[in-house]
This record gives sequence, structure tokens and C-alpha cells, in this order.
Amino acid sequence: MKMQMRKCCCWSLKTGVAIFGVFQIIRFLFILGWAVIDYEYLVLNYTEYGNYTEQMYQSHLLEDPEVLYFYVPACFLMLVLSSLMIFGTLKDKYKFIMPHFYAHIFLVTCSIINQTYNIVVEFAYYKEFEYGFFLLAKGILSNVCDVYCCLMVFSRIKEIKGSKNVIYPLVL
Repeated sequence: MKMQMRKCCCWSLKTGVAIFGVFQIIRFLFILGWAVIDYEYLVLNYTEYGNYTEQMYQSHLLEDPEVLYFYVPACFLMLVLSSLMIFGTLKDKYKFIMPHFYAHIFLVTCSIINQTYNIVVEFAYYKEFEYGFFLLAKGILSNVCDVYCCLMVFSRIKEIKGSKNVIYPLVL
């Protein structure tokens, strides 16, 4: 079964992947900014009081200062790969798009594992059913959007690869 998208919403795949790349750059810049804010808050409180409290974890996006060791390098890597993806899609070079595609699949997998863990913790440990259902709905919506974007990028790669094999007739 051959599965390939022809359009992304109302744009061509080329434009859709470029817009997705710009969105990814904005997203990871936001995460880096948030990581700096969280890191400053957590480190200042740790040096002042000598320990972390559970309320400090729950009031922040990253929830744990050790997570910063994963988020910061991953964000820098994804910024570079998103820039390469935009360049590759505009210049029709699929080899520049492939690294972002593989890294995005890895991050989607990590996101699914993390969201599943958070939902189980909310339901089982904290007994917060409303917030757990909110996380479940948010997780499903987020994962559907991520899978759609992966399919869009994959289709763009196939489109570029397919156009390289076509022999265009000479028009006089």
C-alpha cells in the first residue's frame, strides 16, 4: 500500500514542511527560554534552602532540574535540524530533511512514554481524575498532530526522491 500526502492542509507539501520547520524553531526557542527560567528558579532555591520541595516541581514545566540535561541539548539539536529541514525542503534536498525526521520520531516516542507516565501518576498517585483526563485529551491531540507532521515530512521526502527519478521530456 502506497501512502503519500499530496497537500498539507491548504498548502503544498513544500510550503507545509517549511511552515512546520518555522513552528519547530519557535517551539524549541520557547522551551529553551522556559528551561532557563526554571533552572534559575530551582537552582536559586536549592542554593538558598538546600533542597527541593514537591510544590516547586509541580509549579514548573520541567518538574525536575535533571530533565534540563536532556531538554537543553535536545532543543539545540532540534533547532539545528529544523533549520536544515527548512533548507532541505526549499532546495529539494531530502538528505537535509532526513535527520529531522528521525529525531522527530524519537522525540514523539519519548513524548508518548512521558505522557503515559504522567497520566498514570495523576490517576493512581494523586487521584486527580479531572486533570488526568485533561492530560489524556491533550496527549492524544498532541500525538495526533505530531504523527501528522511526521507523515507530512515523510511525504515530502518521498516527493523529492520521486522527482529525482523522473525524466522530463525535452520541450522545444
